[in-house]
Amino acid sequence: MSPNLKSVLTALALAIILLTVSVRVVAHKLPPLVGGADVQETRNFAHANPGSLKLDSTDGIVFITPSPGTSITGSAVIRAFRRGNTTEEQLRGYVAGLVQIREDQSALVIQTEPGPRNADYDLFVHYDINVPQGTNLEVTSNNGNVWIRPGCGNVKIAGRNSDIDIAKPMGSVHAESVNGRIQLAEAPAGGTLRTVNGDVYAEVAGGKLDAATDNGVIHAKLLGAAVEEASLTSQNGGVNLRMPDTSSASITATALRGSVESQLAVDTSGGAHQPRYLKGKIGDGRARINLDTLNGNIVIARSE
Repeated sequence: MSPNLKSVLTALALAIILLTVSVRVVAHKLPPLVGGADVQETRNFAHANPGSLKLDSTDGIVFITPSPGTSITGSAVIRAFRRGNTTEEQLRGYVAGLVQIREDQSALVIQTEPGPRNADYDLFVHYDINVPQGTNLEVTSNNGNVWIRPGCGNVKIAGRNSDIDIAKPMGSVHAESVNGRIQLAEAPAGGTLRTVNGDVYAEVAGGKLDAATDNGVIHAKLLGAAVEEASLTSQNGGVNLRMPDTSSASITATALRGSVESQLAVDTSGGAHQPRYLKGKIGDGRARINLDTLNGNIVIARSE
């Protein structure tokens, strides 16, 4: 058998396997997005702000925007789709108990599904919430992206299948996702960012930045001299760090199966500079920076 024919047959076999899995395993589990929901409701709410918001989102998109005012207001658009033998009456009964709100230990708590799901259906809840500036946030998202607009306080987000976007927070940040990209813009106190399958984008003006991904690329930018520490780690992807020419940092960069390149002048007289390893100082070495990748390249570049 010729190599070309063998390649064609291998590709055909893989295509058949993927098609079979898609039709028999994946397709029947996908949500019925064609057509309208069997049950759709919109819940509007307004509550006094105790200083913190805790949101447990099951499936759906979350938008949180700081705005003038003293109350937490918003809406939850609920869309539910029947599956199997679930009747519309059963589905309406279930939907009636969704999106429960209570105040608990100085936080406003919103739970999408307070109890276990005991029927066969698909559920999507789209949250659009306004909070007073400086409100602390804690969001859990099972399936759905999370957008946090400028002006929130401390932000903590745990996602599973979620892209996470946090812009200009006023406090600390801790964001995790399993399958999703994480973006943090203009954070004054750094942040801890973790994802398994996705890229990480981070801009920090101070504090400590700890960013890691298993399968993705890390893009980080240090915005000023107030940054104390940066630890950037990728298993299967590159690490790109941008810094001003006036930066002062002690840098250790290791690319086990890649290369290390720096556009900034690094003093390696007390360290080392090899194709896959760099240890040295920029300026007086004030900030501590550690860059590490297993399969990827490391690039240290000048900020625009």
